[in-house]
Amino acid sequence: MQQGTSNIIGLINGQNWEMQTVAGKTTGASLHRAGMGPKLLIDENGGFHGIWDNSPDRPIDGENQPIPGITAGGTTMYRYSPDGKFWQTTRQVILPFSVEGNCRAKLFNGKLLLMVLGDARDVKVIFAEYDLPTPAKNIFEISSDKMFYEDGETIRMHARIQGSAIGDLYVVVADPYNVDSFGNLIPVNNTFQFSYLAPNFTWQPYNDLSKIQPVIQNFSLTQYNRDFSFPVAKKNPPYANLARYVIYSAVNAPGQAIGNFLTPLYSYKTHICTQTGCGEL
Repeated sequence: MQQGTSNIIGLINGQNWEMQTVAGKTTGASLHRAGMGPKLLIDENGGFHGIWDNSPDRPIDGENQPIPGITAGGTTMYRYSPDGKFWQTTRQVILPFSVEGNCRAKLFNGKLLLMVLGDARDVKVIFAEYDLPTPAKNIFEISSDKMFYEDGETIRMHARIQGSAIGDLYVVVADPYNVDSFGNLIPVNNTFQFSYLAPNFTWQPYNDLSKIQPVIQNFSLTQYNRDFSFPVAKKNPPYANLARYVIYSAVNAPGQAIGNFLTPLYSYKTHICTQTGCGEL
């Protein structure tokens, strides 16, 4: 079920509900931000397959009028749980836009069959077929506790890791960006730079990707969720500017030139702003 703007799974235990949040609201985002809702499937082995709408931070609610042919942003997300309680295994973006309308889904012969009414700016019916991803998929995702921060606010960075591979962990931040009238990130001239998380867990600027060092070498991927860094907005690098940032994270083959990735290249956006309690403005 859906509670407010968070995705909640409820299991009845006698007379009591055990509530599990499987996708919470992004702090600082618009109150109109959507959550799950589209579909929850249970397979013959009792596994749970969830499909939900991950709407953009500026939803299609009148703040941005629909423009035909321009994508609305957001994604359609798939996630698996072996028991409907612990959602700490595979998740995967399966469509490059939000599920703005209804959704029909079916599990058949090891595949996920999906029909959605998607993307409010260019509405169309989408038919899709996917091989179900394995729960052992290797991932390395660096994000933060929310997307919008005011000057002086602590940024709680978070690492989510799973899998069975051994590799070198890289974290890169690109900044600063502004946003054009279509919502695209545009690098700020003369000040744009890249920083990487060095082995001593300090942020270092760089201009040659081939020469950066992994934050950790020969790391054995396993189930891991933890806050690991707490920079302050507009005070600590790499978040010293009032602008938008993109965090990139990936695991590379151990000892190999960067680009031989063992995980998908993950990106996450943050925004440092001037307003108190900034968010959807």
